[in-house]
Amino acid sequence: MALIYFIVALGCILYNLSSSGGNITKSLWFKHRFTEIVNLRYYSSLGQSSRIKCIGSCTKMFDCDQIYMEDKVCYCLAPGYIPLSDTTISGEVTLTPHNYIHQIYHDKSECVARNYTVFTGTDYCLKLITSPLPWIDTEQRCKQDGGHLVSVKTMDKLNHVKLVSRSK
Repeated sequence: MALIYFIVALGCILYNLSSSGGNITKSLWFKHRFTEIVNLRYYSSLGQSSRIKCIGSCTKMFDCDQIYMEDKVCYCLAPGYIPLSDTTISGEVTLTPHNYIHQIYHDKSECVARNYTVFTGTDYCLKLITSPLPWIDTEQRCKQDGGHLVSVKTMDKLNHVKLVSRSK
């Protein structure tokens, strides 16, 4: 089965956390809940007393756009495409069902400004990459646009993309 690559615009995902000029705004933090067990890679784990300090430290040290906190331990999460063997990765943390992470959020107007397609009734926007590039080059292109690369590998995800694209 062929893979279809999309850019997901940073800030066009509703469940996100935000920083503006280095100042963290708590009201722009959004939770993303998990319904199954998930292993997430992280750059570092830090002892922090609050989510605000956690996100401040993670964005400053690693330019992270997602964090996880458990028992006052802050995890600066890495994007899923970075392999566990990468030297920047410290380890993995396991999230059980109903745990959540915080992610960056920006307004959907940024999607339009960056030529992403905003889909009605969803909390994100997408841009299709049609030129054949290696994964790392495509991810770099996504990052230049303020997004992250995702791939569709299952029929469930493909059906979701079809449904979303029809809602435009």
